[in-house]
Amino acid sequence: MTDPQLTPLQSPFTASKVSNLRLGERVSVKGSLIACRGDALKALSADGVWMKGLSGLGFYNAAPLVIGRDGSWSVCSAGPSVTARSESELVSLIKRNAIHILLGQGAMGRDMCRACAEQKCVYLQTIGLAGASIAKAITDVDHIHSGRSVIS
Repeated sequence: MTDPQLTPLQSPFTASKVSNLRLGERVSVKGSLIACRGDALKALSADGVWMKGLSGLGFYNAAPLVIGRDGSWSVCSAGPSVTARSESELVSLIKRNAIHILLGQGAMGRDMCRACAEQKCVYLQTIGLAGASIAKAITDVDHIHSGRSVIS
């Protein structure tokens, strides 16, 4: 059942799809996201090679706990990471890869706010300590790549 209080966002995520969102608006996200943090995020922001050809995906600043079973993957937890800790890498990622939605936890700094405005990217703040609940909403893991996962 769809919650009428939530604005649906469906991938591919584009500037036009996010342009009418307003501060404080609650959204539901459907589609593909790239989820990583730490060293994987540093690698993506440094060279961007892995991101080529993946336009329209969102980015989730998180390190999901993913377990392989019977040839498929399941997510046990997918709690958000604190955005301020990775601000420089996230700014680079947004600018180099035309990211239009970014999910994370906590406040953003000036550089992140500026990058989001310039690139028409919205920052969707998720709830900390909700990793198990968020994981229940993840229906599929497309692939795992050197610690970087793409989730749906």
